Amino acid sequence: MSRIRALDMPLDEIESHFYLNTIPQEWLDRVDAKCKPHYVWLLPGGEAYCDTCGTIFSASMLEKSSHKAITFCPKCAEDVEVRKSWVGQNPARRNVLSYHFSKSIINKNIVTCTVIFTCYGYDSGKEPWGVEPLRLIDGLYVFTPGRGTAYASPWRMYPADIRCIDGRYAYKNTATSIYSHASSMEARKSITEREVVYQYSYTPETGVYAFDDTASLYQAIQGTPLMYAVLAYKDAYKNLLSKTPYKMPIVLMAERLAKYPGSLEKVAKMGLGEMYLRYVYYIGSTRSVSHILNLRGRDVPAIFKGQITKSDKKYLYENGASPEEFETWQKLRKAGQPMPMEMVCRMVMKWDYASRTVMLDAMLHINLDLQKVKAYLSKQKKKYRIKAPYSTYADYLKDCIRLSDDYGMGHIYNLADKSILFPQNLHQAHQTTIELIAIETERRRALDAQRREAEIAKQLADMEKKYKKIRPKLEEKYSYQADGYAIIIPPNVEDFTREGLEMHNCVGGYKKCVADGSTQVVYIRKLDDIDKSFGTMEISIKETIIQARGKYNKDLPEDAEAFVNKFEHDVLEPLRTIAISLDGVA
Repeated sequence: MSRIRALDMPLDEIESHFYLNTIPQEWLDRVDAKCKPHYVWLLPGGEAYCDTCGTIFSASMLEKSSHKAITFCPKCAEDVEVRKSWVGQNPARRNVLSYHFSKSIINKNIVTCTVIFTCYGYDSGKEPWGVEPLRLIDGLYVFTPGRGTAYASPWRMYPADIRCIDGRYAYKNTATSIYSHASSMEARKSITEREVVYQYSYTPETGVYAFDDTASLYQAIQGTPLMYAVLAYKDAYKNLLSKTPYKMPIVLMAERLAKYPGSLEKVAKMGLGEMYLRYVYYIGSTRSVSHILNLRGRDVPAIFKGQITKSDKKYLYENGASPEEFETWQKLRKAGQPMPMEMVCRMVMKWDYASRTVMLDAMLHINLDLQKVKAYLSKQKKKYRIKAPYSTYADYLKDCIRLSDDYGMGHIYNLADKSILFPQNLHQAHQTTIELIAIETERRRALDAQRREAEIAKQLADMEKKYKKIRPKLEEKYSYQADGYAIIIPPNVEDFTREGLEMHNCVGGYKKCVADGSTQVVYIRKLDDIDKSFGTMEISIKETIIQARGKYNKDLPEDAEAFVNKFEHDVLEPLRTIAISLDGVA
């Protein structure tokens, strides 16, 4: 979620707007009625207890009596889940966040919201349904008209850490790791929807469900400056709830309405309430409306960044608009080609997203007239039977811009030229641009390959030059024969590639570090087959063997290993003793 700055208000001032710990019992009863889970509990001795109607009866009366089965109570006929009373009851738990709105106790023009976290928990034992629910104040919001919202919340609490202690639920404070029945609050610098805090906790025992019945909100705003703004969004909020797959963030809606009550009331009365709420709904993906609406504006032209025709007002009021439709309409106005909203919705929005984006970009850069485009494509479709004229034309424009800007063909594909902008045969012209881009792309790919080859050749030449200087010293140090084996100094760094291919190892990648003198590589050969690859050895600049391997990086045979040990004893140990340095040679 993108951050929305909270009003700078100390905690004691935030709390002064509330009667803390005095949520109306009527509201809590309403939450319980909507959210508390109900079960039929199987008891030892073949009896069952329904916690909905409070009746004990024979378990044989249940249609289904297996653990977690869904059935109905034979006494009250309510649908319930069956649970064994003697097993662990964490999965039976339900966590609920409820939002209770009310007027501030010190300023009746200010609206507040108390977020209550309720854990309906059950303990295994004789009467698991008798555990008292855990209720905590999980958030405090203060909505000040025209200014914004102050916000306080407790240290993050993880529902998975809630435990039943002595028949009563308690939660673990993450700051102190101490279990408690009350929460300590802290003023926050940014607004957060409380469900977001728990959004990664959706498991049967730790998931958090939201109950944000708007009844308390509509009651709290009566007689406040927020009343008309909130009521203007009542139907839009209800409609959007029925369309969106997730819960609408009621706190974020209230926060926006508190900060911009006048301008957002005008937006809703223009028929765009649902559109604006969609922006609030997607605010978690950092979407903003500042590019299409000026919420600090005092009148409709200022809010909508320009005059709106009567026909547009009428269409918006009767039909509304989606965020995408409204954005496109605003972009056309910005490009100097205002188009009636009805035409935007019925013509432009029928194009696919990519085509629409290209068209609008072209309009901003070359003053493309969409009315002429419409007439031109209508003729092209009729004359040449183009199946998707708008997407074809958008691809053609994109190709022209690419050939002009990226491939230096602006003198040919200049969209200011009418014959290029509206070619006589769109399909043929598009095929030409496709072929040109393919040819130019292949030519550039070949040039890039040549450049890379030249660069690699230059690097190899530099490495060979360095290696040529140090090789005589390597021959002087490491040339050695014993027991039918020999140490051979590579003739050049390019030979590492051949050695790597024959030995099936990675010595070909050691060219640069050997040429730079940061390590040494020598070959192990049999004296009776001196030209055939047999083993490869790496020696550090401190004259120690880093690795000595055979083909496929396998261990050397025992006699070859004995030769390597002898080489280290006869050659490397004396070199380490006298500490010969090659730094000056390189």
